[in-house]
Amino acid sequence: MDAGLAGVLGAVAGALATTGAALATGRASREQARIAARAEHVRQRREPRRGIYHDFLAVTSEVRDVVLGRCFDTARGLTHQGQDVRSWLASSTAVVREHGLHVMLVGPEEVGAAASEVAGACREAARAAHWVAVFDSSPEGEGIPSDDYNDVHRRALDTAQELAGAVETFIKAAQSALDADGTC
Repeated sequence: MDAGLAGVLGAVAGALATTGAALATGRASREQARIAARAEHVRQRREPRRGIYHDFLAVTSEVRDVVLGRCFDTARGLTHQGQDVRSWLASSTAVVREHGLHVMLVGPEEVGAAASEVAGACREAARAAHWVAVFDSSPEGEGIPSDDYNDVHRRALDTAQELAGAVETFIKAAQSALDADGTC
């Protein structure tokens, strides 16, 4: 092999190596930019979700507390935050539903489904607490059988426990969504 051919082959080999290195560097740069963009996207979604999830938990926890309060502390009267308990529960379930819709919109799907379960459990708990308030507001001895009275309280406690379970499921789903790093 003469020196000219060796020089040409060396130049071709150098050009191929340079081109290969440039392609590998370009691919790595694109991948790095994609990872950075994905991480930023996940961060931008996580921040509003955290606030929306928190607000949803705050209103559902208050409903749960009022339902339990109606079952265990009937002596405190029929008001909550200066409002009749029955009307407060009705307006609160509407607030829970509204916050639940926000949760469903920001997702992900598993969290939205858990929020829907919580909203349904809130509605049932509020309905049960409404009947506790009705029974508690009845004058003593107005013909309400004690079995009915006990059944109403038991149902309210059961729905409060169902609500607590639904809230726990929601919390786990929300934590999972907030912990997701976007690599899956």
